[in-house]
Amino acid sequence: MQHVHWLHDLSESLPKPDIPSAKLKQFTLEARALNAHEMAKLTENKRYALACILIRSQHSKALDDVANIFIKLIRKLLRSGQVQLDQYLLKQRSDVEKLIDSFKGVLEGYQQGADDKSRIKAIEDVIGGDAEDLIDRL
Repeated sequence: MQHVHWLHDLSESLPKPDIPSAKLKQFTLEARALNAHEMAKLTENKRYALACILIRSQHSKALDDVANIFIKLIRKLLRSGQVQLDQYLLKQRSDVEKLIDSFKGVLEGYQQGADDKSRIKAIEDVIGGDAEDLIDRL
């Protein structure tokens, strides 16, 4: 990020070229293709103009790179969140299925009993010592 800030400050201090975008692309490619020795052979105005264009294009490229890194980071975060959500939902589904099975057993025990004592006994047989565990799952 320091590099991006540095390029931003540097490009803001330079004049903005007022040329058509096609020419700007051509000059950007030319500036990238030249090495220091070749740049030194150019006239001072052209050398300065190409340097300004190159710095501005590098700033744009650096911003694009930062945006791509951010997008990759968000995608990775999204995938991780989705995996964690899927794991949570799977665990919750298992707990809900166990609660439903226990409730079904309670209803069946209630139906089988002829009087209150036999119903309570049938329900206790279904729940056993798991009453607190069932309550904790709610």
